[in-house]
Amino acid sequence: MLWSATNIRDSSCPRRGLRLRQGKRGPSWEGYRVGSYTHDALHEKALNREPQSPAKAGLTALQIAQADSLLANAKEMGLPEIYPDTATFEESYLVEILNRSGEIGEIQVAPSWAVRGKDWDPGRAGDKTFFRLQPDVWYFDPEKGPSVVRVDDYKTGLGMSADSSISSDTQVVGYSAIIGLLTHATEVEFTLWNIRWKQGQQIRKTTEEWVAEARRLWGACWLIDQIGEKELDDDFRPAHSRCQTCPFFGKDGWSSGCWPSNGDDEPMEQSERELYRAAQWHQAKATEAKAALNEVLRQRTEILELGDGTILGPHKREGLRWEKGVKAEALQEVAKLAGERGEDLCSYFKPDGPSLKAWVEALPGDIRAAVEPYTKRSTTSTYITTGTDDFVSALKREI
Repeated sequence: MLWSATNIRDSSCPRRGLRLRQGKRGPSWEGYRVGSYTHDALHEKALNREPQSPAKAGLTALQIAQADSLLANAKEMGLPEIYPDTATFEESYLVEILNRSGEIGEIQVAPSWAVRGKDWDPGRAGDKTFFRLQPDVWYFDPEKGPSVVRVDDYKTGLGMSADSSISSDTQVVGYSAIIGLLTHATEVEFTLWNIRWKQGQQIRKTTEEWVAEARRLWGACWLIDQIGEKELDDDFRPAHSRCQTCPFFGKDGWSSGCWPSNGDDEPMEQSERELYRAAQWHQAKATEAKAALNEVLRQRTEILELGDGTILGPHKREGLRWEKGVKAEALQEVAKLAGERGEDLCSYFKPDGPSLKAWVEALPGDIRAAVEPYTKRSTTSTYITTGTDDFVSALKREI
């Protein structure tokens, strides 16, 4: 089958990935229109051609305004004028993935059946496994020559990738590996240009390093192609945010089973489907946004340690957790030992008491020794650890 960086991501839902690799078609998500037009316009400008009118491209008034803003940003960034005359724009390449180890065949310019367009026909891949890529731009470093090749890709989304995630991005890895092999360059520098925010993120590795990472992805693609199509078609795993952009989701036919029942073993009504779809999408987007913000905070926020033990900034905090299913037994042990000591059980428990770790450490030695086997060490990520003098609370009072 025919794979691409996008298909690898979309295959988080095996059903969707299967249908895309088979060449099935469906309505494109409206959210892609502005980004697609911006990419096309920059490509035409790079070739000294006049871009198609956004109105003729089918954009609405609001979408035209968004596209104009993105193109204005690109102009401020010098795109695509910054590239040398020898740069290669939007060329598609195709390689066959040969085995589980991710070894590949000869790199070739992709035939028309492997490129999205009027001749697109992924079914012609047959039983073989292929990987197609289409970098926005690649060119040799003007100063270092053919030993270093640069690969650039435009992004128009609302979010930016975390710095640490770029090196493992399927598109970055696949493109860098293939272009490095194609050009015999020693190193490949990949740049993600976020046109919306006018920011660039770069990563450079040797071609050998890129290929080693890419082979793991290619080998996984080959392995999935060995699974029967019916087995993949029956494997439904809601991908949440990707359900919103799926061209097949909720349509008659193979994907009708994607919809859950309404609790009475009856198919959902259309209005229920739309609410479910929207809820899943917003839930996933909130999760993605939170994870991305946390990643940026971890990378770009320094840690401040105050004299009273207060720690501000992203750090790990050691603690204790109950072993699964033993909390009641442990508390019974505490009650038993407290009774044997003739002490008031209530003195050991406070509704607004400290953390489990602090509570265990404050127990008398024999009771602590009896409780500790019911617990296990844990590490949590946090941004504030309050010191003994509770500096943070005092600061809040001052404010």
